[in-house]
Amino acid sequence: MKGTSVYVIGSSITINWAVAKELATGLEYVPLQTEQLIQELTSSSPIQLAAEEGDKSVTEAEDMILSSLSLYALSPAFQLVCPKMVAGMVCMPGSQCGYPKAVADEVAAEEEAAKAKQDGVEVYTQADVVVALAGWDENSAQPASEGSLRALKYLLEADNELPGKKSLYLHLGCCGDWPNIMPPGWDPATGKQQQPGQAMVL
Repeated sequence: MKGTSVYVIGSSITINWAVAKELATGLEYVPLQTEQLIQELTSSSPIQLAAEEGDKSVTEAEDMILSSLSLYALSPAFQLVCPKMVAGMVCMPGSQCGYPKAVADEVAAEEEAAKAKQDGVEVYTQADVVVALAGWDENSAQPASEGSLRALKYLLEADNELPGKKSLYLHLGCCGDWPNIMPPGWDPATGKQQQPGQAMVL
């Protein structure tokens, strides 16, 4: 992994955090929770911050946190993958956001996850790893983590340069050009190379 961050995403903070702690043990990472970090950074919970200063303030706090972390397993409660998260490995425990449905066995759960990707459910199409679950209970975190670790191992075996590419993407500013990383000066707003002296739009 070469210190590449791992982000566990989805609509359930409980599921995200449970899986992230198990993953952190397997990877020898430190598990961090976005909700706790925002509380420490702003002295307000994300809900309080949004109520007092608007949703944009929560997004800005999350962005600051993502920008400052590079060597940890992080457990945010995001439903979508933001550009900075693509600089790490994004894992999605698959029983969230309605996909896959709670089904009777592992094969059926995997079929549901594949169908979700095929149907273009956005969080699934953007995640590096989707772990199919046949439901969720207090004993599900370990098998979900083991499934994530197997999938991460498969990705790294298929492309052992992937951690380096992720690091380069982070270094070049996470401009929304993954996986076709563009050279410095590329402007995601126009899709063109900037001229010397122009400010880069991020």
